[in-house]
Amino acid sequence: MQSRSLIAKLGLSDKISVVYANGADFDYKDYSSVVIASLVPNKDETITRIRETAQDDVLVAVRSAERLHTLLYNPVDEQTQVMKQCDYVSKTDHDPRVINTTLFYTASPFAASIKAVAAIAVEKKSCGNCNRCKCTPKF
Repeated sequence: MQSRSLIAKLGLSDKISVVYANGADFDYKDYSSVVIASLVPNKDETITRIRETAQDDVLVAVRSAERLHTLLYNPVDEQTQVMKQCDYVSKTDHDPRVINTTLFYTASPFAASIKAVAAIAVEKKSCGNCNRCKCTPKF
């Protein structure tokens, strides 16, 4: 792969690994940051898998496109449920000379999200006025 060759020439082989795999099936436990390429077709499933297996607050860089470049690449839909569950950090500025932009997110693991929801449910007591929802928050 050209990327591995470039990384080796830059002397970064011990710091950056390139993996060619289905992102929706990969185990991210050993990674603190992940870059998802523009041509990855299942970005939502990949981000879900990252949240299932990665370290706490993994940095996820998602390659996207803007303006006329969307004729070449599908832009990331930031309004999907999966993207809304990640914390937006920043993005690169659009440059007409560069095809892709990059969106940066931190993605908390599901385990942390489940603990947070459980803590809310434990803290919230039923008012006793309804049996339907028991007055716990709906997500």
